Amino acid sequence: MTIARVLVVGGGLAGMATAIGMRHRSSEAVAVDVAEVSYEPNGTAMGMFHRAADALRELGVYEELAEINTEARASYMQLYGPDGSPLPANFAGPAAADGPDTPIGLVVYRPDLAQVLANAAEKAGARLLPVGLTVAALANTPSGVDVAFTDGSQAHYDLVVGADGIRSTVRQQVFGDRYQPRFVGELSVRWVLESEGIDLATGIHIAPSGTFLFNRPKTGMGYVNCTFPASEKQTLDHEQARTRLEKVFAGFTDPAFAALRDRLGPDADVVCKAFESVWIDEPWYRDRIVVIGDAAHATSAHLG
Repeated sequence: MTIARVLVVGGGLAGMATAIGMRHRSSEAVAVDVAEVSYEPNGTAMGMFHRAADALRELGVYEELAEINTEARASYMQLYGPDGSPLPANFAGPAAADGPDTPIGLVVYRPDLAQVLANAAEKAGARLLPVGLTVAALANTPSGVDVAFTDGSQAHYDLVVGADGIRSTVRQQVFGDRYQPRFVGELSVRWVLESEGIDLATGIHIAPSGTFLFNRPKTGMGYVNCTFPASEKQTLDHEQARTRLEKVFAGFTDPAFAALRDRLGPDADVVCKAFESVWIDEPWYRDRIVVIGDAAHATSAHLG
């Protein structure tokens, strides 16, 4: 099977990484188009540790991302008790990198990651289609895939890669309604705030009242993420989500929490989202259409 022209649907981490990798591995012989490009992705922070940091380096973007936020380099996340003292354990690996050639992990701001990957894809020779343009219909043929776009245009590709997330249009067109996002029994309350004047250590903070993550995905920005179980899918409104964080914070005695609590006012940027997952338990392709990333195996943030 000759592959000379590829369409990647989805401009997120999986899609852009695929576009960059295809251009590099084919010595730029494969023409790659990327649809559904977005520079304002959902989410705020993403931890890229161990193999993920390795992959960023292989894609040629690690150093640029590391320079954007020098505060958020770590190969692990330290655990802290209610009084702020470090606990004798950490999350995501040892204090040092795995070896002399392993890059240290990063916490990255998602819009920064999206922009850096898009720039790298274009530099590698991929063609980014206009923002908002995506596929309307796909049809496998003996020679490839006929694609109808949402602007009414049509094209033919040798291969289509669906990297369009947990609510993938490509997956639905290939597998129908067989695989739908399902609630995994946990909600996430997230708060984005200005971090100037906040001396709280980055890491995972644990008290009888609850557990939360604090990091700095971008200079001047703080990010709090607190998860808790729920018997059914639901969305807390702003005030309910803020109250949930207040109850968690109540169990911490570390003096550094004072500034954090003071900022959790009525105008705090607090949102609640439900964790969902998708798992395709059969081959992830049909003829010349394949789905990858969250379109094929979306996990909760703890396992992604």
